[in-house]
Parts: sequence; structure tokens; C-alpha cells
Amino acid sequence: MGVTVSVVSPVYRGETTIEAFARGVLDLADREALPLELVLVDDASPDGSWSAICRAVSEDSRVVGLRLAGNVRQTRATFAGFERARGDVLVAMDSDLEHPPEAILRLLAAHDAGHDLVLATRRRVRPSLFRRIGSGVLNTTSSLLGIPVVDLGSSLLLMDRTVEARSRAILDRTHLHLMLPAMWEASDRPTTAEVELEPASESGYPVIALLDIGGRFLARVVAERLATPGGTAVVILGAVLGSAVARRHRWIAALCALGALGLASLARRPRDPGKLFVVAEVADKRPEPVPPR
Repeated sequence: MGVTVSVVSPVYRGETTIEAFARGVLDLADREALPLELVLVDDASPDGSWSAICRAVSEDSRVVGLRLAGNVRQTRATFAGFERARGDVLVAMDSDLEHPPEAILRLLAAHDAGHDLVLATRRRVRPSLFRRIGSGVLNTTSSLLGIPVVDLGSSLLLMDRTVEARSRAILDRTHLHLMLPAMWEASDRPTTAEVELEPASESGYPVIALLDIGGRFLARVVAERLATPGGTAVVILGAVLGSAVARRHRWIAALCALGALGLASLARRPRDPGKLFVVAEVADKRPEPVPPR
């Protein structure tokens, strides 16, 4: 039987967990007789993640390793894995052992029920302050976008090839760095599934990178709202009131100007991250260099 499920995991500073993660996913596939491949994407990690990925590939031919030339962060690294994957059904999950392999079965059950996109909502005991703040910001943003998802920051999900192609086009057009809003828009029948997570370390991605992603996302949401007729009216009214206040309180005007500049810098179109420059691939125990695209 050919590969029907591709599990894709972006890796950053994950050298200590990759091999255990791979064993857990492959053991599940063996127990359930599930045709599966595991695609590990090294997002230019500065530690020994690539060496750990190569070891995982050497131990099982179902594992594929990709190495990116530069750090493109979680969303783009995940889509690089999706592009390489051969499965009809795509699962994205983290390699830090927080996502239990058994969660794949819950996602597949929802897919078998007719859903083309299944988003896992996280149930965990006392998450860290950083995760609570980040989740709160993202979940508030999801409500502004009209997305009825209570865990917009979740990176555990399943989708079929149609949703992947549509969401890739949306990401390329908008240059956003969060998967779920694009996937929700691309899906015809989305749903959620609650999954209990294991305790795990904090994200390997730098805090400043996560703040940058969240800031750009929020800025674009604000920009979209201001582009409406109602938003335009608010801007005009604010300009009139602001000019009146600025005559007597110049420091307030200066702060508003700085805030506007900050919002504009966050909302700018970033350098196109679409060119991922896969510099190496290991599969079937044989390293094969791949020329940059």
C-alpha cells in the first residue's frame, strides 16, 4: 500500500527530541498498520538538529529529511515539508514531544467523517505565562477575523491536498506567517478536535520572532478593518480630533505619530519568503543534494 498520510514537522533547536519523536510516530504507524511517512524539516537550526534528522532517516526509510538554507520560521518551513510530502492527507505537528502520536488517530477520525481540515485545540495543565499571553492575543485576533477557533496558535492539524493548495496560494498572496487563518479560508468543511498535550519545553523559535509574527498579523487585521468605509470614517474623525489635541499637547501628537510608524512597519510586506532554498535532502538512507529553486 502506498503512502496515504504524511506527517510534517518543522524542527528548530530540536536535536534532543527528534529521534524520540520519530520513534513515537513510526511505532504508532506500525501498531495501526498505517501507511505513513515522516518529513522532518530543519529550519536552519543552529544546533545539531540536522545530524539528528540524518540519524532518524538512517534508521527507517519512512523518514525524509529536508534542510533549509535560511530560517523561514514555522509556517513556511511546514509548507516546505508539505511540498515534498507524498501523502494524500497531510498532518503537521511539533517535534518537541508535546504532541502525542496518538493525536494523529483523532485527526484522522475527524477526516474520515468528512472534514477536509481538522484543527487540534490544546488541553494542557497550567501552560507557561508566555504561552498564555500568546494564545490570548491570537485567539482574540481570531474572533476579530470571524474564525470560530479557540486555539489559533495550534500547530497540530490535518488537511487534505485541496486545502493545502488553496492555503498556500493565500499565504503567497498575503505574506502572512500564520497557517490557520489561511487554512480556515481555504477549507470547505473545517472542524476541531481536542487533544491533551504532554509537558514540553518552550518553543525553540526565538521570542522576538514570535512577537514579530504576532505583531505583523495584528497590524494586518487592523489595516483590513481600516480599509472599510467605517474604518475610513474613524480615521478621518481621529485625524480631526488629533489635530485639535495636538495644538495644546504636542507630546500626545508625537506619541501617536510614533505609534502609527510602528504599525506601518509591522504591516509592511516582508521580503518574499516563498523561495525556501532546500539545500539538502536525505531519504531512503541516501543523501541527495537538491539545487536551490
